[in-house]
Amino acid sequence: MATTKRQRQKAARQEKLAAMQRANRLRRTRNRAIIGVVVALLVFGSAYLLFTGNGPSTATIPTTSSTTSTTTATTAKETCPPTKLGKGAPAFHFPTGPKPTTLVSKDIVVGTGATLKPGDKFTAQYELATYSCHALVQASWPTGISDTLNLQNLIPGWVKGLPGMKVGGERELIVPPSLGYGSSTQALSGGIAANDTLVFVVNLLKIG
Repeated sequence: MATTKRQRQKAARQEKLAAMQRANRLRRTRNRAIIGVVVALLVFGSAYLLFTGNGPSTATIPTTSSTTSTTTATTAKETCPPTKLGKGAPAFHFPTGPKPTTLVSKDIVVGTGATLKPGDKFTAQYELATYSCHALVQASWPTGISDTLNLQNLIPGWVKGLPGMKVGGERELIVPPSLGYGSSTQALSGGIAANDTLVFVVNLLKIG
């Protein structure tokens, strides 16, 4: 009788232990399933953001180089105004080769009229480009200018570079800063920087 009772108690303990083991296994299985679902959601979410482009991107963060480039481009546009040639103006071609450091005076077309001398009054048309803009920034066409060939009225580059030109001719002048506007840009229209090298194409219309 006592043996049977002890056997029943032992069997009850074994059954209770087995039940606890089954509960532990079930709990571990459930936890693993939950962890698996969470991991799957994280992987799916990361893949979605990657392929749809909705995640954070360094492309939207401005860098120093891009900011500098934008600033430089904006400044260039403001400093170098677009210039259109007036009616009758010849096409303008910027000089090739390295920038000269001394005055260049070169006839594009040799005129057949009277010869311009220092101190003469004259009428002309001109186009002006600068090395800072590498493009045309001023043009007198179609109105033209009338002036006297002296240092009181004109820059030294014109006074030195235009004598000997004949009426009807076209001459290119490349003027270094020392014979142009130098370091001063006051009262000048856009496109001329301090210590700029200037490129003029002058058409001599008449003398006197």
